[in-house]
Amino acid sequence: MKLLPLKNQYDISFQAGLKPEFMKEIKNLNPNAAVNNFKLYNIESEFSDNKIIAWCCSKVLDILKEINKKNNTNLGFPKAIFVEDFKNLKIDTDNIIGFSTFQPSRINKRDTRIYPEQTIFFNKNFNWDLIDFYADTEFLNKNLPTNHFLDVFVHEFGHAAHSSNILKKCGVKRYLKFLDNIKDRSLIEEYNETFSEQLSSICSYAKRNPLETIACHFSKSVLEIVNKNNLSVNTDFKICHPYDSKYKIMNIINSLKKNTEKESFLTFLTGVWNGKAIKPKK
Repeated sequence: MKLLPLKNQYDISFQAGLKPEFMKEIKNLNPNAAVNNFKLYNIESEFSDNKIIAWCCSKVLDILKEINKKNNTNLGFPKAIFVEDFKNLKIDTDNIIGFSTFQPSRINKRDTRIYPEQTIFFNKNFNWDLIDFYADTEFLNKNLPTNHFLDVFVHEFGHAAHSSNILKKCGVKRYLKFLDNIKDRSLIEEYNETFSEQLSSICSYAKRNPLETIACHFSKSVLEIVNKNNLSVNTDFKICHPYDSKYKIMNIINSLKKNTEKESFLTFLTGVWNGKAIKPKK
């Protein structure tokens, strides 16, 4: 996710949810304990002693585990999470807050290691003490789908869940073909034109490409059912989503009806979620 300049022209309400009791938990956190907890789920992690990132990632993992249990879903987790100085990475710019790998990558300038797909990197040089302020301002700027302080973390976990879902359903060969097709500029422009209204209702970042559409929609879908007071999962997904086990049944029912714009957008989301770069129906 791109690190956008913070703007001060708004009267910030600080509704992003990073409450004093959460800050107390963060202060008392031992990052090594978080690392050991992630190992239980075969997730390699190294947080560079950043307690905020370690705590937030731990909370997102707990949320997704609870969603899987309550919704009978099988959302995949990241394979690794690292906090890194982005100047050490082979990326076009270090002006991003975090990103995920979609395929194995030799991305670190300092070593020859090949990092697996579903690896998340968070920018060590971002002032994470401002994550509450960042979430509030970027939501008001329509660059984030929610004003929740966990949004950027759920977004990156969403990329990992997306990769995991496609690999499980399609295998490596079809997965790589999907990644190649989904980056086609003409296809992206067609998506943006066809679903302009629906994409805008999520956030402007969702228009970058369908991979970001899924991550933004995923974040919005997850955080709308999370209790801001204790970060527990309130209920199952409020509406049908591609990530919801019940959506497959509803999709069959909807296919028998006239294809409305809303249903067409859900069909588009489902296709991308399941590894299909399909042309949208106009």
